[in-house]
Amino acid sequence: MKSRIGFALDSSTETSFGTREEYRISWKLFMTVDPSTSNPRGPHRPFWVLPTAHVNEFMRWEFNRWLSAIEFVRARASRRDANWEDHQRNMIMVTILLRSLKASVNCHHVAKRSQMFKGTYRNRQGKPLRGLDFESSMRQTGLAWLPPDLFNWPDFHLHDDLVASTTFTFNGLQGVFRNWKGVEAVSREYCKARELVDHLRTSEPGAHPNILDRMRKMIYRHFALQVIRQTCSTNPTLGLGPGSEHESAWEGYQGLSHEIIHALTGEPPFLSFTRKGPHKLGKAYHDRVQGLFDWDDGIARTLWDHCYYRQLARRYYASIETHLGAADAQSWKSSLGKHALPHFWIIPHYNMHSLFTRLPKGPNQLNPVRPFISGIHQWRKWEEDMDLCREDRWLLGGNVYMSGFPVSLLPEEAAGAETDTDEASLQTFSIDFGYSIPFTEVPRTIKEGLDFTRQIYASGNQKVLAHYEHAHGCLEKALGDPLCDLLLMIVLTFTSSTDTPALPQNKSNFEPGPRRNGQLLAVTLMTRMLWFLYPQWFPWDRDDGMILCVSEMIKKMGKVVLLSDTMTMLTGSLEHRGITNRVLCKLGWVVRSARYKYRENPRNYELDLRPDEELIELRTELLSLMDDPAAFISLVFDTQDDIWVERCLKIIRQTQHITE
Repeated sequence: MKSRIGFALDSSTETSFGTREEYRISWKLFMTVDPSTSNPRGPHRPFWVLPTAHVNEFMRWEFNRWLSAIEFVRARASRRDANWEDHQRNMIMVTILLRSLKASVNCHHVAKRSQMFKGTYRNRQGKPLRGLDFESSMRQTGLAWLPPDLFNWPDFHLHDDLVASTTFTFNGLQGVFRNWKGVEAVSREYCKARELVDHLRTSEPGAHPNILDRMRKMIYRHFALQVIRQTCSTNPTLGLGPGSEHESAWEGYQGLSHEIIHALTGEPPFLSFTRKGPHKLGKAYHDRVQGLFDWDDGIARTLWDHCYYRQLARRYYASIETHLGAADAQSWKSSLGKHALPHFWIIPHYNMHSLFTRLPKGPNQLNPVRPFISGIHQWRKWEEDMDLCREDRWLLGGNVYMSGFPVSLLPEEAAGAETDTDEASLQTFSIDFGYSIPFTEVPRTIKEGLDFTRQIYASGNQKVLAHYEHAHGCLEKALGDPLCDLLLMIVLTFTSSTDTPALPQNKSNFEPGPRRNGQLLAVTLMTRMLWFLYPQWFPWDRDDGMILCVSEMIKKMGKVVLLSDTMTMLTGSLEHRGITNRVLCKLGWVVRSARYKYRENPRNYELDLRPDEELIELRTELLSLMDDPAAFISLVFDTQDDIWVERCLKIIRQTQHITE
């Protein structure tokens, strides 16, 4: 839009426009008026005559008022540390500014649009709403502008408590906001799941049963959430958010029962029971419960296999299989239904395609769209234990159900730790390289890599070793340079991965590559990045005494690799120990020069260091994300795949905060 407006204004500079004023008069009045009585007093024009250039300059200024505000919001929204609430504020603000700009460009009759012209008004349903009040600003200054009381001017967004009183959040935008909020919630749960997997990997065998139980309960809670959200989507009850008396039930911590669904939806659930049906779905209640969590039993689950709780179960199964073995993983999987019985006294009446079977509506049925199956726990007085996990004691209840609330999914020792409102402890994660920033010394990883290089080239080409020694000396001299800090942050992040990142041909994202020595990889990456950061410090075309030139160094890089701790070496081509110019481009360190034809793997002379101001901005952004490891690592690897976060746990520090 900005370019089109500018072109229209510039192209009309030498153009002149005619003006015309029309008058209408009735024939009767025309015949009555005596022209001889008129007494003209010189030329009179009922309009202003202005040069086109002056008009265009005014219009350019008028458009820039709105465009500059839009560009400010756009720049603010591009920050990676913005959350979904920031995006919501930015999109509402841009919607307001764009509508105002379009009204100015197209000369809209804003008086016909109450949301822009009026300060307060009512819609067709009589709801009081707030507008932009252009009427007042146009009366006072002759120009339309935003009212002072409607916006938070220091942060430049609509007041949060007034969003619902305006009409700038149309349905599509509201849907986007809901999606963002949902994504943020899933991201938090994903972090919790990743924490459990990591805990299983590092804990002692005696702690495994407790961790496996926590995994099960997390799956159960998300299953309850899935059912509650689907059920309440058709029968919403107001006031079920945080702070309501049924908050823990709304968040899935109380499992499922007749009374819970009744309380959340405002009406009792419809209980469905049929003795007929596909045998593979299970005729017993405990079989039906187990079927909610199975995935390799031949049942398609067409429309509900994607549910998050099922994805979580598969993820945990894979981690258990990796760390404990296939037998333990299979045992844990087959126990999901058994351990779910104390928490789910009713379950959805599902089939092979839908989590809820759609039944034809019959007479006196309150909610046939979301049918449930109830379970009854059978217990005899002379039996000593009342173990709710005994599968043989559970029967299909039909129209009969168990009253009350199931066993809570919150552990007794951490009943307040899992909730959002009463936390006993808080775990935070941050990036920790083991050094303060700005760096004041060369990191140990690079020093160890240089020691390995000295051993490798002890009887080899001394000019290659001299080049690495020279690069190390250059790095020591550069300490304190902000761009050197950025270089080291990238090197330490890249080489911390348990799987060596590789960038295959014709691929745009990093993938796990052949395993390489991390210390040697750090030395190679550091050297190649220094070539572009301080090109004046390196010989490029001719050797400088004992220091091999860059053009020959490229050929020598990666000719030897350390295979084991016993210093066994092998000669071969390793593609620069995993570092190519394509990798440097992907890391955002260099850019391709427009002077040369594009090639998949560019030569050194076809690349330029990324502009200093952009690198400084990248350094600032990375420092601001040190307390958000997922965003930090995603920015370094230029990807949204969280798998690299799991691979870079080496540089992630976990901190436990105890709160009262």
